[in-house]
Amino acid sequence: MTEASLLSIDGLTVTFPSPDGPVSVVRDFKLEIGREKVGIVGESGSGKSMTARAILGLIPKPGVTTANSMRLHGRDMLSLDKVGWRRLRGKQIGMILQDPKFSLNPVMRIGDQITETLRLHEKISRAEQRERALAILTAVGIDDPQRVYAAYPHELSGGMGQRAMIAAMLVSSPDLIIADEPTSALDVLVREQVLKLLDDLVTRRGIGLILISHDLPMVARFCDRILVMYRGRVVESLDAKHLDRATHPYTRGLIACLPSPALRGQTLPSLSRDPAWETA
Repeated sequence: MTEASLLSIDGLTVTFPSPDGPVSVVRDFKLEIGREKVGIVGESGSGKSMTARAILGLIPKPGVTTANSMRLHGRDMLSLDKVGWRRLRGKQIGMILQDPKFSLNPVMRIGDQITETLRLHEKISRAEQRERALAILTAVGIDDPQRVYAAYPHELSGGMGQRAMIAAMLVSSPDLIIADEPTSALDVLVREQVLKLLDDLVTRRGIGLILISHDLPMVARFCDRILVMYRGRVVESLDAKHLDRATHPYTRGLIACLPSPALRGQTLPSLSRDPAWETA
């Protein structure tokens, strides 16, 4: 683990039992991330979200998480108990989920959901909690933070709900954010606003960002590095700006399936999968 690293993972594996024996949905995952933007891409079922949940210690039983090492700021995460994980989540690593309609508590006001992290991790007064929450709502581009603070999730648009969810993850100033499809439920204009917000946060606050997405062109444009996952394994890792130079046939197949104006009227190819990709 280098001095500049925030998170270092080696050999992360997530396994679930099945009638035919144990099934590994994440296999030998490796990552070292500093204050940068790393994208994880792949088809549905490739293990992206399970990897994110494993990093946060959120794999439900009977799932089993193992690794050679997992360290945050050099601290061993594998030895954490339930209390240790609760202290880490929200305070050191935050996670932004993909749809505020399902991720925000529908019966809690936005302000209460944002200050919940502060109540768990910091001993400050309710007045200070409110002040911090209003400040972070302003920081994520909400023009009327007082109204949003007092609102319920159903009173907000999709873009406002996503910003509120980002605010809830940032209010305790974590060093690392995991964003799981944070723009999939948003229209094009709001998506660009949210990506700009996340980019500004990485630049100004110096945080690390893991962005999980199906959108290859967006990740290539937004991130510094890309990891490509197939059936639980990382099959290729490359600089985002060099996505067009990808060499693995799976990555090349994903790129070939993308529509473009140049292919108007043509049938897009289907991705042919090789069983050897699971081990090679």
